[in-house]
Amino acid sequence: MKRSFIFILVVSCLSTPSLLTAEVLPLQENMWESETFRKRFLASYGVKAEIEPSITSDEKELFEVLIPLVQEDQVDQAITLLNEYMASAEEVSAALDFTLGNLHFQENHLDEAANAYATAIRKFPTFSRAYENMGRIAVMKGNFEESRSYLIQALELGGPQSGIYGLLGFSYLNLEKPSSSLVAYDAASLLDPSNKDWQLGRAQALVQSQRNEEAIPLLKELVNEDLSNRNLILSISNAYLDMGEYLKSAAYLELLNRSGLANSSSLLLLGDIYMNEGLYGLALPVYKQAMDTEGDRLSRSSAMRVAKVYVERQLVPEAKSVIALIEGNYPDPDSSAVLELLNLKSRIALYEGDAPEARNLLEQIIKEDPMNGDALMTLATLFQDEGDIESAEFYYVRGQAVSSVRFRAFLQHGRMLVGAQRYAEAANLLSRAYDLNPSDNLEKYLEAVKSVASR
Repeated sequence: MKRSFIFILVVSCLSTPSLLTAEVLPLQENMWESETFRKRFLASYGVKAEIEPSITSDEKELFEVLIPLVQEDQVDQAITLLNEYMASAEEVSAALDFTLGNLHFQENHLDEAANAYATAIRKFPTFSRAYENMGRIAVMKGNFEESRSYLIQALELGGPQSGIYGLLGFSYLNLEKPSSSLVAYDAASLLDPSNKDWQLGRAQALVQSQRNEEAIPLLKELVNEDLSNRNLILSISNAYLDMGEYLKSAAYLELLNRSGLANSSSLLLLGDIYMNEGLYGLALPVYKQAMDTEGDRLSRSSAMRVAKVYVERQLVPEAKSVIALIEGNYPDPDSSAVLELLNLKSRIALYEGDAPEARNLLEQIIKEDPMNGDALMTLATLFQDEGDIESAEFYYVRGQAVSSVRFRAFLQHGRMLVGAQRYAEAANLLSRAYDLNPSDNLEKYLEAVKSVASR
C-alpha cells in the first residue's frame, strides 16, 4: 500500500515525520551505456533459426549490409534501407520486423519500435526476444502491468536471463507487489550478482515489505560505494525513518545536505525530525536554509506551517526569525496569507506580554475578516484574562457562529461563566459544546455545573 508522504499539521505539535518519497527509484544504469547490454542487443540482430522465424536468402543478404551499418552507428541509414526493402518486398519475415523494431529502439523511437515488435509477434507468436523488448519499452513508458505480462511471456519462451528477471522485479516493485519483486530480483542477482540495479531493487522490495532491517545493510553497501547518489541516501534515510530511528534518518539527511544534494523537501524533513526530537537549535538553520534557497525554495504554505509550530511551542525568537524570513522571501501574499501572519504575530505579542499590540493586531484581522475564528477566540481569551467579561462574551458569541471554532467557543465561554458563578448560563453553553464533541470528561464537568446550578 502506498504511503502518503505529506506532512499533516497538528497545530499543537508536529506529527510523526513522514517518508520523503514513495517513488520507486529509477534504474540507474542507462542500457546503452552498458557494455553487456549493447553486446547482447547487437547480437540480437542475428537469427536463432532453431526457435525463431527463418529468413530468405534475400533477407540474409540484407542483414549482411545492415549489421555493419548498425555497428558503425549509422542507424538512421539502416532504418531507411530496411524500410525501402520492406516496402518493395512481397512478403517480409517476422525477423525483419523485429530488426526494424531494434533499430527504432536503439534510436529511442519507442512507439515505432513497439509497432514493429507487435507485427513480429503477430507473424511469429513464440518470438521470445520480441516479447522481451516489448517488456523493456513498457518499463521505459511506466506501463508496469503491461511490462510484467510481456516479460513473463519472454521468460516462458526464451529461458532465464538476468535482464528479464531484473526488469520483472522492477515492474513488480512499481506494482507494489514486493514479494514477487523479491523473487524476481533474487533470480536476477543469481545470474548477474554485480548489477547495482538489481541490488538496489532488492533493497527497495525489502523496504516495501517493511523488512527494513534486512534492507539497510544492502543500502549502506550501495551508499558507501557511491556517496554522491542522492536516491540511495534518501532510501536509507527513509528506511530508518520507517523504523522510528529518527536521528539515524537525520544523519543521512545531513550527509545529503553536506554533499550539496539536499533540496527543500529533504531539508524540511530534516528540520521536522529535529523539531520532533526537541532539537530546536538544530532545526532552525535547516528550516531557514530551505526557505532561503534560490530556485528550490520551500513553498509558502510549508514555511507558514514551520512558523505556526514555533509559535505554538512558544519559541518566540525562533518564530519571529521565521516570520521575518517569510515576509522577506515570499512577497505579495494574498489577503488570507497576510491575515495568517497577523494572527501569528498577535500570539507572539501575547507571549511577550504586550496585550495592547496583540489587541491591535487581532482587531485588524477581524476588521478584514469578521469570521476569522482564531482571531475571535484569541481576542475573547485576551479580554477574559484582563477580567473584561462583557467584551470576552461578545467575541465568544461571534466565535460560536464560526464552524471551525464553534466547539471551543461554547466550551471556553461556558468555563468563563462558571468562573463568574453564572452556573445556569454556563451549563447551557457546556451542553452545546458536549453536543458538538461529547467526551467523558466534559460530561462529568457538565453534570457538576448542572448540580451547582440547581441548588
